[in-house]
Amino acid sequence: MSHASHTFGGEEADPCGYKIQRLSAEFVQPIGKSLREGWKSAFIFLGILIPVLVTIGPLAEMLEANPGIGKAAMGEISLIIWIPVIIIFISLIIGRANLPKTTAAWTQFLRESISGFSVVGVLLLFAFAASKVLGGLGLAKDLSSLMEGLQFAPWLMILIVGVLLVLVAGPLSGTATLTAVGMVAFSALVSAGVDPVVAVVAILVFASTEGASPPSSAPIFIASGIAGANPEKTFVPLIVYYVVPIFLIGYFIALGVLPIPV
Repeated sequence: MSHASHTFGGEEADPCGYKIQRLSAEFVQPIGKSLREGWKSAFIFLGILIPVLVTIGPLAEMLEANPGIGKAAMGEISLIIWIPVIIIFISLIIGRANLPKTTAAWTQFLRESISGFSVVGVLLLFAFAASKVLGGLGLAKDLSSLMEGLQFAPWLMILIVGVLLVLVAGPLSGTATLTAVGMVAFSALVSAGVDPVVAVVAILVFASTEGASPPSSAPIFIASGIAGANPEKTFVPLIVYYVVPIFLIGYFIALGVLPIPV
């Protein structure tokens, strides 16, 4: 089947008319060459690996057993804080050659970047603020009482919990969602007969819809800014192609239809 093609800026665009240009050939390189030229970028993964190794596993146990550190100090290490901090630090080291060299250049760099930071920053600020407010209002306790009073069939309980998590993940981030209602959802799923490990996996899948859940998902606005698209026009396709399918995956995992390695 052939499609009529369009051109945009001298490049072949997609047949749907979105004017998405074909990637320039200079960016498509053999994998060997890409690894030789960009191997330093792999150090970014240390930003995730280091905090995880320090807080989970044999190294974490050794540090907890150290009298000079102890379990209490290890408990104060936050992955949410240290993963982005270390990634930023590594990025600055690897990309130092591309950083501005003068005060005027830094001013221009920050001026051009602040619009993106302001959108994401405000979204994250109010997402965590909303989570704190909901926690202060006793949302978790109220939902726990509500769930304990409900006697539904397992399939219906899983459906209710999944919908609840997806709805909460709309205005909140995944972290804020799990902070607010994660324990409630876990208790409800386990009480419905779902294996605890399967329940955790299903909850994580449900909460992962936050990246594509309008209207306040930071990734939507970041991706739209990169593509130069109108964020509002992406809302319906995101719900249809991402939120609903991801919800169904979590639902079938909780039902035991989709297996997971345990």
